Amino acid sequence: MKVLHLAFCVIYLTSSRGELATCQKQDDVKSLIKDLKSNNPKTRASAAEDLGHRGAVRAAEVKEAIPSIVEVLKKDRDANVRKAAATALGQVDPDPSTAVPALTAALRDKAPSVRIAAAGALGMLGGEAKDAVPALQEAQKDKDRAVSRAASMALRTIRKKN
Repeated sequence: MKVLHLAFCVIYLTSSRGELATCQKQDDVKSLIKDLKSNNPKTRASAAEDLGHRGAVRAAEVKEAIPSIVEVLKKDRDANVRKAAATALGQVDPDPSTAVPALTAALRDKAPSVRIAAAGALGMLGGEAKDAVPALQEAQKDKDRAVSRAASMALRTIRKKN
């Protein structure tokens, strides 16, 4: 299917390289979304990281991946994958009504690395994450000092941008 889509893009498009690059980028994002469902946790984590990096540069290119990233954050069994998804959400300019509740829930994850990433992502969202302030205040009391520091930093950022 991927080959057919790429072939269609090549045939359909005139000679504009920019339009061809857009088709390839869309295929790349679709491939990364597919990788989020891989049986291999390293593949899933890598896909989330790649989507986050792309979203940090051009958020519009990865908008279609946001629901899949949220799903991975909520349901993946592997902490490294959930951590990568949380970080990616902070980078892809998500709709706060979708991302903030998912990241707020991740502040209660059993893995400290996921809680740290969720706090960092909420901080990246700035004032748009104001609904997470109570959960971040609670996370400041976390037994893991890195989690409490990440929550404190996120709160400072949210308050500055609010």
